Amino acid sequence: MSTLLIVGLSTAFYSLLHFASEKLIVPRFNQIAVSKLSKNDRIDLSEKFPSCVNSIVVGLFSFYLVFIARVFDNDIFTHYPPALDVLFAGLLGYTIYDSSVMFLKPKEEPTIWIHHLVVAFGCIMEMYYRQAAFFPTMFCVTEITVIPTNLVWYLQRLQMKNTKLYTKALIARAAAFLFIRLPIAPFVFWYALDNQGLPPIETLVSGTLATANNTMFPEPSAYFNEKISTLFMRFSDLPWIVSLSCTFNILALGLLNTVWTVVIVGHLYKHFSSKQHAKQM
Repeated sequence: MSTLLIVGLSTAFYSLLHFASEKLIVPRFNQIAVSKLSKNDRIDLSEKFPSCVNSIVVGLFSFYLVFIARVFDNDIFTHYPPALDVLFAGLLGYTIYDSSVMFLKPKEEPTIWIHHLVVAFGCIMEMYYRQAAFFPTMFCVTEITVIPTNLVWYLQRLQMKNTKLYTKALIARAAAFLFIRLPIAPFVFWYALDNQGLPPIETLVSGTLATANNTMFPEPSAYFNEKISTLFMRFSDLPWIVSLSCTFNILALGLLNTVWTVVIVGHLYKHFSSKQHAKQM
């Protein structure tokens, strides 16, 4: 199946999900609450369902590739299995659908447009250059956190903030950010160090070996430094746009995930504080 066909099918699939959500799911919501929503939020009521489906597909598929199929073990820079074309083409199709929905809204945050442009550009570049695909694939795993985030959004818009389900959704969202989004950048760096496809140790740490019982062992600190040095050398060998994109992803998403996690955990703390205060009244 061609890449363009996958993109087209993905766009059509999520568009049909949006239509089905609008006709079959949204009418089951509290219509009094729905009537009070802005036009943006009314559109998003239908959009969040395809968003959840995409997060499941992308999050679980990328998790399978990295942790179960282990397609990047010992080679994060040059290995590009055909399954990645399906992953990135499918994500590109969803991004096209979601961008089309955004055009229907009276107003949308510039950061959302930037995010969609970056995702679309990244998918196209990966399918073209087919190098260092581990980095965007690994960050795709964090898409699974969209599910509790969307659930919290639904409950807020449908005036269900005083329910036990809302409290559970806040806890699930905070846990998802704490255990998936927050550690993803450090994990990516660690995995990259350990699976970059190093030359033999004797070559890698030449001149930094110590003798013990007539056996040659690398000094731990020197070996670690050599790994970092080799990793940066491998980055420098990539096409500049791929190297820049990977570096941006690690630094920017690492920072954003940290900020978002602090905000999300803060919301949970504020929620419990307000409930405790209400009990004392």
